[in-house]
Amino acid sequence: NGFMLGVAQKLGFEHVYGIEPSADAVSKAHPAHRGSLIKGMFSSNLTGENRFDAITCFQTLDHIVDPVTFVRECFAALKPGGAVLFINHNIASLPARILGERCPMIDIEHTYLHTKNTMQQLFEESGFTDVRVFSVRNDYPLSYWLHLMPGSKKLKQPVMKGLKIMGIGKIILPLYAGNLGLLARKPHSP
Repeated sequence: NGFMLGVAQKLGFEHVYGIEPSADAVSKAHPAHRGSLIKGMFSSNLTGENRFDAITCFQTLDHIVDPVTFVRECFAALKPGGAVLFINHNIASLPARILGERCPMIDIEHTYLHTKNTMQQLFEESGFTDVRVFSVRNDYPLSYWLHLMPGSKKLKQPVMKGLKIMGIGKIILPLYAGNLGLLARKPHSP
């Protein structure tokens, strides 16, 4: 929906573009960013001659049918010395190991589930250097965390109602909930 375009501009990037496959998301984007959104699936062909200093990709790689090609397309779309920042689920995280098949990461929309090691390997084999993979902290309200937990709605609804009545459902709870981040760079020369 273009929110990251505004963040990038605040960080000093002058020319920002977003690629979004959902026409609905593009239509709901802030008017200031709608003109900078390209509707479609990312590929270096879609961006034409444009090459980028940075590419971000949040909670998307798990949904990509061919992540190897996708990461190589990102590499091709970067200027030499350009960087990527990816954030996605970590199937080897403690919450995923504890919850097993009840983990929200395991659903039909997630084509591939990654670990720190598979992310490192994927990007290094695609030509990236200075690859750093790290755990990501998520700061969400207590009610959101409860919503994600496995269990019946019958049990969760009264607890959610109780959190709301007590006024504590909106308390932000920072947790390492199973996401990983990756920073990597395209070499300055081949």
